[in-house]
Amino acid sequence: MRHKNSIEENFLELITEHFPDMLWVKDLHGRYLYANRAICENLLMTDTEEVIGKTDIFFAKRERESHPENSQWHTFGELCLNSDEIVLQYEETMAFEEYGNVRGEHTYLEVHKAPLYDKDGKLIGTIGSGRNITAQKKTERAITAMNNLASTGPVVLFEWLPQNGWPIKNVSRNVAGLLGVEYEEIEDANMPFVQFIHPEDLAEVAEDAAEYFLKKATSFSQDYRIIKRNKDVIWVRDFTVVEYEGNGEVASIKGYLLDNTAKVNAQEEIKRLNYTDILTELPNRRKIQQDLIKKKPHACIVFNIDKFREINDFFGVKAADSILTQVAQWFMDMHINAYRIGGDEFAALRLYLHKGTKCATVLKYGLI
Repeated sequence: MRHKNSIEENFLELITEHFPDMLWVKDLHGRYLYANRAICENLLMTDTEEVIGKTDIFFAKRERESHPENSQWHTFGELCLNSDEIVLQYEETMAFEEYGNVRGEHTYLEVHKAPLYDKDGKLIGTIGSGRNITAQKKTERAITAMNNLASTGPVVLFEWLPQNGWPIKNVSRNVAGLLGVEYEEIEDANMPFVQFIHPEDLAEVAEDAAEYFLKKATSFSQDYRIIKRNKDVIWVRDFTVVEYEGNGEVASIKGYLLDNTAKVNAQEEIKRLNYTDILTELPNRRKIQQDLIKKKPHACIVFNIDKFREINDFFGVKAADSILTQVAQWFMDMHINAYRIGGDEFAALRLYLHKGTKCATVLKYGLI
């Protein structure tokens, strides 16, 4: 009998001192009858001798009193009482996910509790075990956030098959906003991605991708237009990641697409404003300077409106501006490549010689 008692005492000591999970026994009023080192050190901030006869609230209040600047320093004591009451009420073994602040940090525990009976079958308290799952919960929240981003965010994830037409192998659920096609329609259909690329951009996109593959590039980005199912045209920024087999063949193509239309339109508008005269909507001085370098025109003519200052002073700015816009409209109607380069100064470039309508019109009016 002594040998048996010795084994039991040794076993209990091992559990009390070294078992990593939190173990405890409470009476019907929540007072500890037993607690191992894990719960004393990690949750109650005490030792195994002091805990007997005291409650979770006792230790929670003591911890908060030691940190009066933070009323939320230790809230776990109150928050775990409900689960004790539920186990006692239903007298069933139950599992809970409990949470609260411990040492000022939000902490999650996976807890299992069961009713405790004496040898006569009388309910005398609860027995429980707990495990800290805070790190696991943080990982789960991060994964959930990533999944929500992939499902509802502006970035659409793709995986393409390395085959002709770039069939879509996998795609995130928010694809409908980008392509105008529901996820269920694309799923497992191996739908060719090239059908969505604008015909005017397809050759350049394909050639650039082929060059990247030839160079064994592991990542690259492209900008091109997409035609959605409803025929709307949008700009996308495509970030692609490529994996290769040992023999150099493409193993997988993954990436994400982002609707870049607003940025492209903004850049185009900035470009237009930089090179356009706001009043007449003709190209401005900056634009003609650029075209003189890039297009190397055959000839250039510059002229102004005689006595325009007197018109401006006598009839007013509004009338003078109206004349300038009428002159600009006349250039546009005549399909003349004109620029407004100053207040009342205009210019026209002669880029090439031919007998076409445009050239004949310009020659008729003596502009070049």
